[in-house]
Amino acid sequence: MSLDTKTPLILVLAPRYPYPPTDGHQLRTYNLFKHFSDGYRFHFLTFGDDQVPNDREKAIHQLGPCFEDVIIVPESSLTRVSAGGKFSKITNIAYPSMISLGLPYYSTEMFDTVNRLVNSRQYDLVFFAGYTMFWYFYKTSSPVPYIVDILDSPALAMKSYMRTQKGFKRKIESYLQYLWSRRYEKVHFPIAKNIIFISAVDFAFSRKRIGQSQAWVVPNGVDTEYFKPDRSVSVEPHSMLFTGVMDFEPNKQAAIYFMNEVLPLIVKQEPKATLTIVGRNPDNEIRALARKHPNVKVTGLVEDIRRYFDEASVYVCPLLSGAGVKNKILEAWAMEKPIVATSISCEGLDAVNGENVIMADTPQDFASATLSLLSDAGRRKKLGVSGRKCAEGRYSWEAQALALDAIIKELLWTHGKSNRTLG
Repeated sequence: MSLDTKTPLILVLAPRYPYPPTDGHQLRTYNLFKHFSDGYRFHFLTFGDDQVPNDREKAIHQLGPCFEDVIIVPESSLTRVSAGGKFSKITNIAYPSMISLGLPYYSTEMFDTVNRLVNSRQYDLVFFAGYTMFWYFYKTSSPVPYIVDILDSPALAMKSYMRTQKGFKRKIESYLQYLWSRRYEKVHFPIAKNIIFISAVDFAFSRKRIGQSQAWVVPNGVDTEYFKPDRSVSVEPHSMLFTGVMDFEPNKQAAIYFMNEVLPLIVKQEPKATLTIVGRNPDNEIRALARKHPNVKVTGLVEDIRRYFDEASVYVCPLLSGAGVKNKILEAWAMEKPIVATSISCEGLDAVNGENVIMADTPQDFASATLSLLSDAGRRKKLGVSGRKCAEGRYSWEAQALALDAIIKELLWTHGKSNRTLG
């Protein structure tokens, strides 16, 4: 990579070093930027943890060919921020603190580092991987253009979660969280003048609350070379698979719903049916419930998830809440698996009911659709092939990197950088 100073230099900020990618946020940041092969120079700024290699050159190499530097702020610099007075939970709904999104931690060292780097005037653009990193920039007076990758809408996620709650107390609590998330978006999102959403659904839901901010949509992708079926692996008859980080509330909720409401209906008609739940941090509630079902296996974190896809007859995605693009659906498509999913699992995706997925939103419909697939190899094959074509044609990471590249070029041009080499 040439170090030509006319090549735009971009500062990328993320809350964690993204390699190896172990969650959706890391996966997105890592794959978007590793597919830039020329035309830019990148510096990466993040909080340090055990994932960051001690060898600086190795860390730079892991991120991609356009990266020149990795800058680390110690995680120990993060300090817990007080929630405030006794009525803070109530007042925060009307006047939400900017740092009330996510965990209540803040780093003055990160703030100082961001402002020192940005004010050095060496950067042509700043990219924030997540709104929580934008906290460290928004007060700066620097004219450098920037992009905030907001991902999914917190208000949309809370709205879907609110609808699943039972009991008066939980309904009230989730409604207040929904009010807070809408207010947060309205107060704080317009501060970020250039925003990326992960799906058109999230953008449409938040559109009225982002003010005059310019917004684009860049979906997630999937590595179709890594996630591809291994024909040498035998499919286990009557087997179902569900994957995800199991301490993420929508995934936990989905696993419990499936075991309680759907699986008994399936096993009643097909006693040999099995369910494997794969993903890190399954809590005691999931493990305890699984022990009541001899047909269920909970693996926790696995080294290579692809074999579990290969062995499964049907991939099930019974999400009841959430927002954004579901990586699990993209991975199942890439692995050529037939999918039965709730409609909310498919929001923001080019999912066509009956063509590359079967959608089912009641326990009875979900069980019926799954049983039908478990007994019909030809239909499983047809759905799987269609899903693989969708993943290859619409959701490659290369395509998403090209979309981001176009946004960067637009902003650089708008901010008077048209004299630079834009690749």
